[in-house]
Amino acid sequence: MDRTNPPAQSPARSALGSFADRMKWAWTVIQEVSQEIAPQMVPIADLVPTGGVTLNGLAVAAGTTSQNITLTYPTDGILLAIRGSTRDGAAASLAGMLLRVQIDGRTDMWSSGANNGAGFLSLAQLSGQNSTFGRYPVLVPFQQATTWTVYLENTTGGDLVVDLDFDIKDLRNPRGLQ
Repeated sequence: MDRTNPPAQSPARSALGSFADRMKWAWTVIQEVSQEIAPQMVPIADLVPTGGVTLNGLAVAAGTTSQNITLTYPTDGILLAIRGSTRDGAAASLAGMLLRVQIDGRTDMWSSGANNGAGFLSLAQLSGQNSTFGRYPVLVPFQQATTWTVYLENTTGGDLVVDLDFDIKDLRNPRGLQ
C-alpha cells in the first residue's frame, strides 16, 4: 500500500479521520493486542521442553479401561506436549488405545461433545503420523506434587502396553536461566 498517496476516501471513511489517523489507530490496536496475547503465545513459540514425566509400561487388557493412573509433577511448570505409543508399534493399536487426562482431579483436558462427560483421544491423534510432529501440543500450567489422573481405554481385541510422556518446561528451576 502506498502510504504517501492514500486511497480516495468515501464519506463513511472520512468520519474515521485521516489516513494517518487510521494507521496510527491500527498500530495502537495491534500493539495492545500483541501485549495481551504475548503471555500465551510466547511460551508456545519459545519454550522447549526442559524435562518430562513418563508413565511407562502401562498394561491395559483388551476391551477395558484402566483404573485411575496417578500423574504427579516433580516441579512447577507448564505442560507443553503429550506423546504416547504402544509397545507393539502397530497403527491399529495407536488408533484403538484412547487416553483421558484429568487435570488436578477436577477438569478433563478433553470433554465429550456427545454428553459433556469425559473425553478420550486416541494415541493416533496424539502421536500418530497425522499429529503435530508426533506430539499433542498444549500449554497447561501445573504445580509441584499436584496429582493429575490418567485413564487408558483399550478398544482393540488384544492386550496392549502403553508408554506416555508429558513434555514439560520446568519453571521452578529452569535450565539455562540459572
